[in-house]
Amino acid sequence: GEGDWPVAGSLAAGDDPSSVVMKPGQLVRVTTGSAVPVGADAVIQVEDTELLEADKARDVEVKVRVLRKATAGQDIRPVGCDIAVGDVVLRRGLAL
Repeated sequence: GEGDWPVAGSLAAGDDPSSVVMKPGQLVRVTTGSAVPVGADAVIQVEDTELLEADKARDVEVKVRVLRKATAGQDIRPVGCDIAVGDVVLRRGLAL
């Protein structure tokens, strides 16, 4: 919900989501394309937050304010949701 929240860690694309333990009452920063940690049920856009406290020595966020309430499932996409069964993803012989 809206309000001030402690930040438990961060995840970037390719990071193991089990590397950050998220408990009720905490947030985890996730970048576009990254997996969400266990326990997360929504993603809040950075534009809907305000940084309140950072640890500059460790270059991490410590506390943020959520400006808009999120709804369950918001901005969470299942892996492969953009590809339907039978879709061609890569053509045979395509050089990558």
